[in-house]
Amino acid sequence: MASHRPARGPPRRNSPSQRRNPGDTAEAGDRSGVSAARIPQNGPVMNYQSRPPAARIRPYLSAERLAPYQLATGGDPEKALLLYEWNAQVGAAFLEILGHLEIVLRNALDRQLQIWHDAQGLPGRWYDDPLGVFDPHRRDDVSTARQRLQRDGKSETPGRIIAELSFGFWRFLLGSHYQNSLWAHAFPGLQPQRRADVYDLVDAHSRLRNRIAHHEPVHQLDLARHHEDVLRLAGYVDADVRAWIASVSRVGDVLASRP
Repeated sequence: MASHRPARGPPRRNSPSQRRNPGDTAEAGDRSGVSAARIPQNGPVMNYQSRPPAARIRPYLSAERLAPYQLATGGDPEKALLLYEWNAQVGAAFLEILGHLEIVLRNALDRQLQIWHDAQGLPGRWYDDPLGVFDPHRRDDVSTARQRLQRDGKSETPGRIIAELSFGFWRFLLGSHYQNSLWAHAFPGLQPQRRADVYDLVDAHSRLRNRIAHHEPVHQLDLARHHEDVLRLAGYVDADVRAWIASVSRVGDVLASRP
């Protein structure tokens, strides 16, 4: 004989006072020591409720490192730490799209430079530099790339050499020194083609990336303009590349969550 179980009622729902959305602020009496007014309402979800007070973290970050953030927040240590955390978040978001941009740029330049090289009937790859166009530093960059591959036991292929060359290498190839030799028309979206327009953007992106990589403050920069410049440079290569980078970028959301 089948057993009879009491029918289950509808699932229990928390009352409005019990529900909390990811963007909700912490309670004013939260044991973290961070007041509700100081916690951003939107943007990346962070566990502010369990975070220790800024006074406990400050010695490990150093007063010198936090000084620019305290200056920007009127000397409030909690707000300074929030801004420091946000600075790291926006830097990480920029590194993502700058990484995409670097790969797109170096592949576009490699393609055009190989066309330039082949059109002159030269053997091998353009970075072999049979005409001696490179300055000593660029030749050293290529030599170092080859040494890294040998050290890691990897065979040399064009793709591996290109990947080993730093962003600075490509920036220098866009410099005025190579105006009449290596300047490559890899940017069909830029009309008229002006080397300086590309160089200035690449140089600015390189400087921003270096600041982020060295954990320096970037919160004081015009980051919305930097974001648009990344997309603009991507558009010089291809409109679809710009649309793709824009679709994956988190920068806009992080900028909107600034504490």
